[in-house]
Amino acid sequence: MPVKTAQQKIEGVRLSDVIMVKKMGAMEGLQQAIDQGRSVQEFMDSVRDRVTVQDVAERSLEMNITAQFGGDPLTPLRELGQNALDSYKEGTENRKVDFTVSDATSETILTVQDYGEGIPSAEIIDLLLTPYVSSKREDRTKTGEHGVGWFSIMDVSKEVRVLTVTDDEATMVRVYKDAGEWRFDVSFNVDEYYDESAELPKGTTVILKMKEEYGAKKVKRTIEKQMNLVSEENDVGVEYNGEREKINTGPGEFGIGGRARLVKKVGGKEAEGALSLRIRSDTLDGKTIITQNGLLVSEGDNPFKYYTIEHSILEMLTESGMQVWVDLPPNIGLTQSRSEVFAADREKAYAALGVALQDCFINVVLTDPELLKKMDNKVVELISKMLTGSMGSDAALRGMSKASEEGYSRKKSQQVVGRDFFVENYRGAEAGPSRIEVEKPGGEKLVIDVSGFVAGIMDVKAIPAVVIENSEKRETTVSLRELIEAYKKNQLKTMEDRMIGDGLYVDQNNPLAKAFANVLREAERSGYALQRIASESGETLAISHTPLEVFQEIEKRTGLCAEYVAFLEVCEYFDKIIEDAAGVQKSLGMFHMTKGQGDIAHTNRQHVSFNLATSSWPVFAEHFLQGEVDDETVFNVLDTYIHEKAHVWETHAFAHSAEGEEHYRWKLRLQNLVINYCIQQGIDIEKDVNDIIAKHQVIKAVDIDTLAELIEQVEQELEKEGRIR
Repeated sequence: MPVKTAQQKIEGVRLSDVIMVKKMGAMEGLQQAIDQGRSVQEFMDSVRDRVTVQDVAERSLEMNITAQFGGDPLTPLRELGQNALDSYKEGTENRKVDFTVSDATSETILTVQDYGEGIPSAEIIDLLLTPYVSSKREDRTKTGEHGVGWFSIMDVSKEVRVLTVTDDEATMVRVYKDAGEWRFDVSFNVDEYYDESAELPKGTTVILKMKEEYGAKKVKRTIEKQMNLVSEENDVGVEYNGEREKINTGPGEFGIGGRARLVKKVGGKEAEGALSLRIRSDTLDGKTIITQNGLLVSEGDNPFKYYTIEHSILEMLTESGMQVWVDLPPNIGLTQSRSEVFAADREKAYAALGVALQDCFINVVLTDPELLKKMDNKVVELISKMLTGSMGSDAALRGMSKASEEGYSRKKSQQVVGRDFFVENYRGAEAGPSRIEVEKPGGEKLVIDVSGFVAGIMDVKAIPAVVIENSEKRETTVSLRELIEAYKKNQLKTMEDRMIGDGLYVDQNNPLAKAFANVLREAERSGYALQRIASESGETLAISHTPLEVFQEIEKRTGLCAEYVAFLEVCEYFDKIIEDAAGVQKSLGMFHMTKGQGDIAHTNRQHVSFNLATSSWPVFAEHFLQGEVDDETVFNVLDTYIHEKAHVWETHAFAHSAEGEEHYRWKLRLQNLVINYCIQQGIDIEKDVNDIIAKHQVIKAVDIDTLAELIEQVEQELEKEGRIR
């Protein structure tokens, strides 16, 4: 092959010297020396004479080879696949990349071959052997832009050879360690390696001699994991033991999901990309997989803040055994290690992911009976929280004004429940009224806010139903909004009812229908509308539902509230026993304070909350303050907890929780199940309860006013720390 330089070969040059030349701005002079056939080493020495800090290049080289990638030490192999795919001209279809793993000798050899454009010999040193230089920096269709990824493969190998062939020339580079220093050879005439008559395929071949700790099978598994989700339009394969297998088959295993358009300025120009989200349900290995152009970025992390809708949706999908694949567009920057989104792009990327997640939840999850079946109770709980406004959006909470944040506070006595905090409406004005009011017996009103994301949930037709009108029956699917309209007209019934007379008969086992039943049940149970209004004086002290973690934090920081922590930990213990004994849905134990209500506690499936304003709490607290409780107190607390759980155990009717005789039957049955379970398992409830209490040391009793101040102070601090919302 013709050679465009007078220099035939460069040997034994220290790699750190190239970095030194680059830092001194002398790369053009180096290339001239190569083209003119002058000694490269003499040129390097002349540049080194001008360097004031002699070891800066060596330290820079070491930094670029090591410590770029966390976690799996073989992660740098991803860079080889990325570079191979990026070697083709833009618009090339069916890009082919061949990985070959061999352990026929005592060493593991990895070969990566592409059939792209190759690297011109005049650019080989600058592009391949110099960090922070990349031909992809301004090309947002390509994934890498740091120009350091290639260096990281030296951390897992003993020697690297690169043969690159363009239309009219071929160049061979060898990088190796000699006497503890990284050095390189460059051959501009490859006839000594290949027969002169051989037709070398255009493209680049990288050959790695792996370090001893990286066996062939481990290398193969790593490549399969990193390249599995690259577009199936390409042909990425691994050959091992003489058999080639296409490995980028992952996209075909994922179904449809959601998308979000994302525009970002790059180099002063607007670059548009699309973030996609897809789910796979035929697996039990639930996790979140984040890629960019199909190349693995990370696995497992939930990027959203806890207590937000986005976090809960993603967690619900993965905990149900589903895999969620998020593919980032190329206009989103990644850190040097390519293991996470660059800080400046993080908020924009997560906002786009939130939109795609909403799209997927409404248009895929809620309309797929099989998916809903896998997540039944989780969907019920999530939608119940959204409909009652007890959960906000991650993106919107970050952008809240101080006034809005105070309005959202859980400690305000005036609390409007049912708000949806999403910045933009999911369907805008076309979604219908943003507020629905339902007249209740006694003149009360049930108010549900249905703007934003909730509007999309309200309007999706996903609930199986039968409509009977003028004695004519037809099967259909209806939306939550239609359920509400039927309820307002007293025409909402369940399929368990005898289908006699006009009405809307819905499948009460559908999660959307269950969630609506929860909302109505809470309104009935609490005795007031979902839109709660403070007393006219505005002076009434109120503590809204506060979970165990807040009291634990108060105890940790101040040593106070040990009696509250011990009580809720005992409730948590009871809840686990009831769950194991009867399969009752798990609830969170909480405290609240609402004067004027006589109930010791109330529940809405998601929580069992004890009212500090009743006369019962001081009685319980007195025993817990003593550091030990007798069997009578233990079983009084347990009886109260079972009483509340029985209200919502296996009750699916729309307008009520179990009350009266129905509640009594459920409570009696639940008590018997718990007693029999404890006998069978040899559980000593009194001993276990006192063991829990013994872990806490009560310094002094905390009065209600002090408690309210402590809760507000600690919750504000936890919110600032991002631990709660």
